[in-house]
Amino acid sequence: MTTGLHEIPGLVFVDPSFAATALRNSVECFLSDEGVPARNSKGSYTPLHQRIKQWKTKTGNQKVAELLQAVKWIGNEGTHEGTSLTIQEILVSLEFIEAAFHELLVAPGISQRVQTVNQSKGRFG
Repeated sequence: MTTGLHEIPGLVFVDPSFAATALRNSVECFLSDEGVPARNSKGSYTPLHQRIKQWKTKTGNQKVAELLQAVKWIGNEGTHEGTSLTIQEILVSLEFIEAAFHELLVAPGISQRVQTVNQSKGRFG
């Protein structure tokens, strides 16, 4: 069973470790959607760390790659039995993934609008 990103807030207080695992899985899904294969040419799974590096090489986006890597590390902690994560650690991880998606989805539009206003000296075009 896979847990969607929208389900994670409900898990934070019930099972922080599972929430961390679900966040890590969201990074996996994002990379698959971005065309970074989960399996190598031999059919073996490619470690998430390696997939993030491949995505960073493909896009040149160091900032988002670092955010995704941090989510991966926290997710790894949540995945291992005997590791107990705090709610605060999950909330930080949520901040990281939000910042990554903000940088990818929102910031480019804002930058474009800022550039338009600055070039037209106060008008949107």
